[in-house]
Order: sequence, then structure tokens, then C-alpha cells
Amino acid sequence: MRKKIRSYENCRVIDISPGGNSLCTVPSQDAEGNPREKFVELDSRQAVPGDVVHINLGRRKKKGFAQGQVTDLVQSADYRIPAPCPHFGTCGGCRWQHVPYPIQLEWKHTMVVQALTRHLPSSGIQIPEVNPTLPSPSVWEYRNKMEYSFSSRRWLDNQELEGPGEDHTKTDPRALGFFVPGYPGRVTDIRECHLQTTEASAIRNWVRDWAYQHHLSFYDHKTHQGYLRTLVIRNNSQGQFLVILITGDHRPNLEQDFVDRLTAEFPRIRSIYGITNSKLNDSYADLEMRNLWGEEWIRETLGDLDFHIGPGSFFQTNIPQTPRLYDLALRYAAPDPAGDLVYDLYTGTGTIAAYLAGSAREVIGLEYVEEAVTAARRSCTENGITNAGFYAGDMKDLLTREFFDTHGWPDIVVTDPPRAGMHPQVVQRLRDAKPKRIVYVSCNPESLGRDAALLTQPLPQGGRYSIDEIQPVDMAPHTPHIETVVRFSYTSSPETE
Repeated sequence: MRKKIRSYENCRVIDISPGGNSLCTVPSQDAEGNPREKFVELDSRQAVPGDVVHINLGRRKKKGFAQGQVTDLVQSADYRIPAPCPHFGTCGGCRWQHVPYPIQLEWKHTMVVQALTRHLPSSGIQIPEVNPTLPSPSVWEYRNKMEYSFSSRRWLDNQELEGPGEDHTKTDPRALGFFVPGYPGRVTDIRECHLQTTEASAIRNWVRDWAYQHHLSFYDHKTHQGYLRTLVIRNNSQGQFLVILITGDHRPNLEQDFVDRLTAEFPRIRSIYGITNSKLNDSYADLEMRNLWGEEWIRETLGDLDFHIGPGSFFQTNIPQTPRLYDLALRYAAPDPAGDLVYDLYTGTGTIAAYLAGSAREVIGLEYVEEAVTAARRSCTENGITNAGFYAGDMKDLLTREFFDTHGWPDIVVTDPPRAGMHPQVVQRLRDAKPKRIVYVSCNPESLGRDAALLTQPLPQGGRYSIDEIQPVDMAPHTPHIETVVRFSYTSSPETE
């Protein structure tokens, strides 16, 4: 027998959850039957702090919160604004478009403070005041990379279901766009996106029309059948593009038609890649990347430096904000050019390493993706940087005592890990190395808090790391994502001096 859905009326939304959704409370009981309030997480596209809503409470829990569904918006928060995107509400990309940007910055600051407060008391370290969030210079069309999914199961919104129309966009089940959160395999057909440039949107829409003209099958995420799987569009600040078409099988004649027609339509495309993905998941970093046409890379300029961006390269997606992020990392690192050896972990295409090289004796960059390391070496060579070396491999396997003995023990470490944070073994190796400063560039407040708690535990040999400064940096307006730069400094205990 199915459990009856519990409904609650007039619930006031009071806070932001760790993942950027919203929180309200509903009446509940503890194990002894005593009354208490229970936190319920709501989709922030449907409800924001200050709203009053009716909700249905589901049985599923996520990260300690019950999951609720908004059934009616009774009263809106007075700061709400209309979202400019027609796909807002079903698309899972921009979850805060209906919130004024200054309030978004405040929420991101709160997310960082709360994450550190949750994790750091266990280390006994005092948390300094978190600086106000550094705003992005551009809040629209700031992204230089987007990944769009092909799907044979298009999501139909209420307007499409109820409205008239004979055109194929009303009846064709195929879609090219973003997955709808909570509905596996369902994709919102994106015709307009405000995160990338208008020309990038034109490229995406052209690819969809090309696929319709050739009657190509879109990938079915249930049966794992279908030719077209993923479209990746990258651009630089000069308006040049790198396009990747990921397919379920290899069709050379069709790829040639794609290249010929796409390049004729969009002359600012500089590079096109093809990838064949027959796996059951959409990851492609481990697959062969075939250069179908054009240059091997596109280039990006940051300050006086040029960087190569290939199909598998990691590069910050918000170019206008990136120099400010890297300048901050450099200021926190404060290397001595006469003597400091700097390690740059998760270096990507070596952008931070190149920034640091002019102010350090030597920089060593470590990165998992071999193609990104190749790009980093090439960029440094072309920029005349001779004091930076790069090595590829899994961070926990690379960062060993033998590596330190061979290449030198770091005076300063800059680390920019993925959302999952650093592997515990990597954290321990940093503690063993005892650099005088660690600059942590985080894209996830939760993993930052966890790693910070480990880093700041007292060291067995005496001494410990403290936190000097914390600066949130907004690289992704209208989303809950937030970068945070934290400076850790080593202090020896009196008995180790």
C-alpha cells in the first residue's frame, strides 16, 4: 500500500540549503514523540527565502533533509524579479534567475560561512571573518563552455502540452539541451540560453536543425541507443569557437557533411572534434578525441599570457572574472622569486602555474589529464616561461615522498581541486610536506570545509595550519556555485622551533 502523501500549508521558506536549494520547516516529532520542527528542502526555482508556500512532503531524504514539492506559491518574497529565460523552471542550469544579483552574492557568502562553521569546530581553529563575495563583472553571457545533451525523450512544459501548433518543435520527441532535474533522461529543448554568447546559441540551434534534416536518432538514456549524444561548445574572449560532437558510433561521411556545412555557416569556428562514445555514461575525458577540422586548440588571453584550450582541457568558464581569481591566488601565495618552490595541484592547462611563475623561483604543476598537461607545457613555452614543469597522473599517486625528494619540497602549495575536493591521502601528503602557505581555490564549500578541517588538525611532529583569510569569488551568476579562495599558514609549536 502506498504511503499517503503528507501536505502542509502556509510554510514560510527561511533559509538556503548547503546545495543552494531552499529550506522550510514543518511540524514533526522526535523518537520519544515530543514535538519538534523538521527541515524540508525545496527546489530553489520554486521557492526562495521569504516565500510562503503549500508543499507535499516526499519520503526521500537527501543529505539529512526531507525533500518537499511546492504545490502552490501563496505569497512571494518581496525581492523576487521575473526570470529573463523562457526555460527557467524546467532547465536545471540557472536556479536563481528570479533573485536580484546582490542577494545572490549574500546567499553565496552565507553558504561559505555555514559550510566552514559546520566542519571546522572539530579542528579547534578559529574561523576568520569571511570577506564579502567578489561579484562577477558580467552576469550574462559569461560562460566559455557549455555541454548540451541529445535525448529522444524531450520534456514538454505545460504551455507546449496545452498550446496549438503543427511545427516539429511541438511534436518531435527529440531534444538538445539540459537534463531536467529529477527526471532521468528527460531533456529540456534549449532554444535560448543567456549564459553563453548569442553566437554559441546559434551554433547549438543550427546543429539541432542539421540533425532534423538528416533524420538522425537522438540518444535514449533508457535503451542506450541513438547516434547523437552530446554537443560541446567552447569559445574564447575573441569570439572563436571549438565544437565537439559526441556520437554513439563513427560515421565518417556524416561527420564530413557536419564539418563542411557548419564551418560554412559559422566562420569564427576554429576547431571541430569528434568523439565516439559507446559507454553507458556520458563522460568522455578518457575517449579518443579526433580532430575533424581546423586547429588543435583555441587560445585564451589572460593579462599578458596566452593559453591553449583543447577539447579535454579544464579552464575557468568565466573569463572576465578569471584574472581577478588568479590575482587573488597570487596575492595569497605571495611567493619569493628568489627562493620559493611552488606546487600547483590540479593545474589544468597551467593557468595558475603560469600566473605564479613570474613571482616564484620555480613552479611544479600536477594534473590528471595528460592533454591538459601538454597544453600547459606548450603555453608556458610560447609565453617564454622557463621555470615551470608539469606532470600528469592521479594526484594521490604522484604526490609522494619520492616525488618531493626528486623535484623539491614545496615552500608554497596552491590547490584547485574538483568539486569532490582533495583525496584524504593528498591532504595528508600536504601536511607531511609542511609548506609555509597553502592556498586552496575551492569550487564547493562543503568539500572545502571537510578538507580545511583535516588540514588544520595538529600535526604529529608539532605545529599546525591556521586560516588567515577567506574570499568567496562568484564565477557563476544565477547559480548556487561559488568559488572560495582560502589561505592557510603553517605555525610551528614552541617545542618544534
